[in-house]
Amino acid sequence: MEEKLTIEQMQQRSADARKVAKELERWLRNTQDLEKRKNLARLINICYTQVKKWREEAKRCRKMAECIEREFNSIKANLDD
Repeated sequence: MEEKLTIEQMQQRSADARKVAKELERWLRNTQDLEKRKNLARLINICYTQVKKWREEAKRCRKMAECIEREFNSIKANLDD
């Protein structure tokens, strides 16, 4: 079951995942062990995939909220007439 997040929560998680990915990239640069490098690269990829997912979802939610607000304002204006 997927958890429902607000736009702000998605933005915060995206920022947190970017920070984690940057730290993992630092570890990757300082690691010589091939197996550790592969695992770090996999984790970095997962972080950036989540960043992209949360950014796209936040963008979609903002667009939907703007559309709903425009529709609400249109209906309200018609009722006020």
